[in-house]
Amino acid sequence: MFRSLLFLIFLCFLTSGAFSFPRACIDPERSALLQFKESFLIHEFAPYEPSAYPKVQQWNSDGKGNGDCFAWDVVECNNETGHVIGLDLSSSFSYELRSPGLRSLAEKFTNLKELHLSGVNVSSPVPQNLGNLSSLISLSMKDCNLHGDLPATIFQLPDLQVLDLQDNPYLTGNFPQFNRSSLIELILANTSFSGELPESIRNLNFLSYLDIGSCYFSGSLPSSIGFDQPIFPLTNLHVLHLESNKLHGSLPIPPPSIVDYSVSNDYLTGEFSPLLCNLSSLAFLDLSNNNFSGMLPQCLANLSESFLVLSIGNNFVGSIPQLCLKGSKLRMIDFNQNQFQGQLPRSLANCGMIETLNVGNNQLTDTFPFWLGKLPKLRILILRKNQFYGTMEEQRKSYEFPNLQIIDLTFNGFIGKLPSQQFQNLIAMKVFDVANSSYLEAKTIDFSSNSFEGCIPENIGNLKTLGLLNFSNNVLYCHIPPSLGNLANLESLDLSHNNLSGSLPFSIGELTKLKVMDLFDNNFSGKIPSSLANLTELTFLSLALNNFSPGTLSWIGKQTKLTTLELLLANFCGEIPSSLGNLTQLTNLYLGRNNFTGQFPSWIENLKQLTKLDLGANNLQGQIPQSIFNLVNLRILSLSSNELSGTLEFESFLNLSNLNELQLSDNYLSLDTNITINATVPKFRTLGLAYCNLPEFPQFLREQDELEILRLAGNKIHGQIPKWVWEKSKESLFRLDLFGNFLTGFDQPIFPLTNLGILRLESNKLQGSLPIPPPSIFHYSVSNNSLTGEFSPLLCNLSSLVFLDLSNNNFNGMLPQCLANLSESLWVLSLRNNNFVGSIPQLCMKGSELRMIDFNQNQFQGQLPRSLANCGMVETLNVGNNQLNDTFPFWLGKLLELKILILRHNQFYGTMKGQRGSFEFSKLQIIDLSYNKFAGKLLSQQFQNFIAMKVFDPSNSSYLQASRDFESQDTYWDTNFPYSVTITSKGTQRDYEKIQEFLVAIDFSSNSFEGCIPENIGNLKALRLLNFSNNVLSCHIPPSLGNLSNLESLDLSDNNFSGEIPTELLQLTFLGFLNVSQNNLTGPIPQGTQFATFENNSFGSNPRLCGKPLSKKCTSFQVPPPPLSSEDHGQEPLLEFDWKIILMGFGSGLPISSSSSSSSSSSSSSSSSSVSLYFNNDATSPPQSATVKSKGDSKRVRKKDPSSSSTTTLTSSLKSSNVSTVALLVSPPAFAVSGAPLLVTTPFGKTSASETYSLRLPACVPSLLPWVATNASAWLALGGVAGSNSSKERIVGESSPSSLMLLCKPVND
Repeated sequence: MFRSLLFLIFLCFLTSGAFSFPRACIDPERSALLQFKESFLIHEFAPYEPSAYPKVQQWNSDGKGNGDCFAWDVVECNNETGHVIGLDLSSSFSYELRSPGLRSLAEKFTNLKELHLSGVNVSSPVPQNLGNLSSLISLSMKDCNLHGDLPATIFQLPDLQVLDLQDNPYLTGNFPQFNRSSLIELILANTSFSGELPESIRNLNFLSYLDIGSCYFSGSLPSSIGFDQPIFPLTNLHVLHLESNKLHGSLPIPPPSIVDYSVSNDYLTGEFSPLLCNLSSLAFLDLSNNNFSGMLPQCLANLSESFLVLSIGNNFVGSIPQLCLKGSKLRMIDFNQNQFQGQLPRSLANCGMIETLNVGNNQLTDTFPFWLGKLPKLRILILRKNQFYGTMEEQRKSYEFPNLQIIDLTFNGFIGKLPSQQFQNLIAMKVFDVANSSYLEAKTIDFSSNSFEGCIPENIGNLKTLGLLNFSNNVLYCHIPPSLGNLANLESLDLSHNNLSGSLPFSIGELTKLKVMDLFDNNFSGKIPSSLANLTELTFLSLALNNFSPGTLSWIGKQTKLTTLELLLANFCGEIPSSLGNLTQLTNLYLGRNNFTGQFPSWIENLKQLTKLDLGANNLQGQIPQSIFNLVNLRILSLSSNELSGTLEFESFLNLSNLNELQLSDNYLSLDTNITINATVPKFRTLGLAYCNLPEFPQFLREQDELEILRLAGNKIHGQIPKWVWEKSKESLFRLDLFGNFLTGFDQPIFPLTNLGILRLESNKLQGSLPIPPPSIFHYSVSNNSLTGEFSPLLCNLSSLVFLDLSNNNFNGMLPQCLANLSESLWVLSLRNNNFVGSIPQLCMKGSELRMIDFNQNQFQGQLPRSLANCGMVETLNVGNNQLNDTFPFWLGKLLELKILILRHNQFYGTMKGQRGSFEFSKLQIIDLSYNKFAGKLLSQQFQNFIAMKVFDPSNSSYLQASRDFESQDTYWDTNFPYSVTITSKGTQRDYEKIQEFLVAIDFSSNSFEGCIPENIGNLKALRLLNFSNNVLSCHIPPSLGNLSNLESLDLSDNNFSGEIPTELLQLTFLGFLNVSQNNLTGPIPQGTQFATFENNSFGSNPRLCGKPLSKKCTSFQVPPPPLSSEDHGQEPLLEFDWKIILMGFGSGLPISSSSSSSSSSSSSSSSSSVSLYFNNDATSPPQSATVKSKGDSKRVRKKDPSSSSTTTLTSSLKSSNVSTVALLVSPPAFAVSGAPLLVTTPFGKTSASETYSLRLPACVPSLLPWVATNASAWLALGGVAGSNSSKERIVGESSPSSLMLLCKPVND
């Protein structure tokens, strides 16, 4: 009974399945698995995921062929049938599945429910029989290198719930018409599926996850996905990714179940639907990079409580909604690239969980949001390309941002200094957090393209985990702080386009992780530190456009990872070092515009990777080596403006098949352009062959169809310009330089050159009418030719024209009034030296960009057009040598930029007296009114307003010119047009083709001005040329002219000046031309300094003048006196002297003594003493000694034999400092002339040749006597300070051909 009961219980267990025994997998499928294993090729490389391992290696038989696949890894079998129902070989990245593995698998395992092969390199199409696996529930073949069409039957598998084929970029296919389906997850992202999404997608009732991002789907989205539907068919959809396709139409509204919704990078349009605000489960919304527009609804703020990520970069306008009003879960807000305006909503301060805030590329106008600094989790703040403004200075502790790791403020309007408190509070950038090491490389400060000024704070060096620092395009100055060397993790440093100065700190060599260093366009000076040799990780280095001390590249050579090296305009010199040949990874090498010398470097052939090589504008010599033609990767080769020589065969360049820019201009090369071999000529974009001795246009130009720049100037090309030179490049050619040849014209019109911007044809032999360039032209020059005809009205239609130069031709006729239309675009208008007649058109009627107007040397008549007062940007106005009839244009005085005004050789008339305040001309530095009919007095107010003429800046040696930057495709052009004038300089008419900034000139000659020269003309200390000749000026010559210390030419001839020539003019040490002839001057001509160089004609026709160089000698009462120094004129003396008389002596070998006398003004410390100095005017027998007496004590001053040295040298042991009365004359042989006097002048102007008197002077002369005698001639040239710094006394004096007068004066502290 008991046994029966046990049996029944056991039977029940068996029948119920509660105690069933698993079967072994069936033999055919076990064998098929082992055969399938053999289809795998196992690679040796390590997998890139921890889960990746060679799983099939565990599949083995037991040695007798009875292995049980139930025990094999990643194989799942049915417990009852033994069939294989699951294979998971995903993440086996060391596998490659060879054919016919996948097809065989589908044939032999028909019961499969799950097949996971993600990461296996299948590298084949998906077999058709995979669509026969009717039991398949999950198919995952992500990143399997599948290609070809996916069988549509796979979508129709009745039980398929998961289909993941993402990351197979060559897998193609279309969606079929869906019937009822079990699909829950459909993932096809990053494949090549295309076509439209079918409306039948609504039948995927169970669909929860749909990702078709980064495919090629197009067309409108089906309404079944949304479109404001009241009933949403896909009610279970949680994830919908449609990004990066070609979908268009309105934004679909997903069902309320949606959590993650992305449609970025499509072509969707319309406004932001308020229905999106009802999606209370939505956590991730990405609408970026579509064409949505309109304003965002305020209801968007409601989603702040559910949103984690909000990214909507489009064309949205208006203000940003007040997000986070009721708390927020937002981690990321990305409003980048919209058109939002106004301020940042202050409610963002409530977004306490926010990690990323990106509002870049909008039109926001606000100050810096210090109030965001208290957001504890904020890591990324992007404000770039807006209109933020103001300083970064705020109350202490307001700038916190403790977790900030990326801050980007580029392209805004921030100003002011960078206060150190900003960087002090960036705590997250100071310490490396091991737990968040992924942020290390991203730690960024980018303040570029603002107007920050001042110094880089020293405490920037505390941000030791900083990876990128960019302060470029600001106005920072000072030195780079040495603390910058503390940024041990810095990989990118960009300080380009600032005014930083000083030497580079040695500590910069401690940035050993630095990959990018850009110091382009600053004012750095000094030597480049040798520590730069430590920066061996550099891939990009630019030191271009700086003022480093001339030096070599001794520090270069160890930076072997460099791919770009920019050293343009950095003051390097010497030979290019061979160590550059070690930088074999270089692709871009820019060494142009330095002072490198020597032969062309032979080691250049080591740089096999070079694509760009610029050695232009140096002093390299010799021939171009053949080895350069082995650099087959070269795309740009610039060797222009050197001293390279020899004959060069153009055929040599044919080996450089990638070459598209070749610049050989401005050398001493002779280029043979004949091609004798059968080879393909590279397609050039830029071809510079100027001054290459070309006798004709190169024939290979016939086939050039991509030319943008063609420079053939300065050659020997004759005749007409053939059409084939530009025919095939007519749509691309941007610049054509043909000036300086012997060309006579075009054989066909040039209008078809639709993109031509620069056309330079000057200095040829062009004849006939003016060629009309295409509308695209902005720089057109045909000067110095023989063109004729009238000014064509067609030129008025060239609305892009900026530079127009028609000067020095034979054009005639009247200018059309339409020329005024060009004022809005033109910067330079030069019509000089033609035959234009009539009146000048009313330029600048509607505003103007004009910088230069040059109508010189024509036949214009009438008045100056009053519309010129609107030319607010004009710097040069030249209407000289015409027939204009007008009064002086005081109304031009308010042109704030006017620097040059030329009215010479016209019929201007009237006085220079205008309304009070009307004569301004604050920037004027050249004014020429010569050869007109002006009359009346010269008013002091005229010269008082010439502010620019008062200050001389010797450091500014640049040229006056109009400079304009242009951009064409990927090329930037800096086009300069130098101003030119013709003025009278040093008695002759001179053409200044270029005008340096320091040239300051006034020419009022050949008019009828009368009266006196105003005394305040002496304030114009920057004057170089002054011409008042041929007027009726009278009075004395003002002594204040002696203040014009930079004056080079002074012409006062043909007037009625009277009185003596003021001795103050002796102070004009730069004066190279003086003409005071034909006046009524009297008295002696001052002697010494520059006056010793002037000839008779400088002083002729002044009957009462005497002294050299005139033959008329002065009487004893007309001896020309040397003046006081420039420091003694027009100001209080630095030392009070008790002047009473004049001391004078004549004769050969006359001993001169001076005896002191008591004076009430004598200092109590000044004792009575005398000094005697033997004076001998006979240069052939100089004195051998002189006696100096002090307090009755006698010292001997010995003199060396003059034959031993060209400079007289006195030696003395005299140490007395008690000499208080002295008159001293030093006459070294170099200056000795028989009969020359010793002379001292006094303010009383009295002279006596017979008496000896006393005067008080400081006691410095005896101690300085040896130095003076030794260095007299050098001091005369340089004007130095003698003696030690402690004495603080300066030697002042003047010289004549025979004497040197010395006084002592204290130097102000």
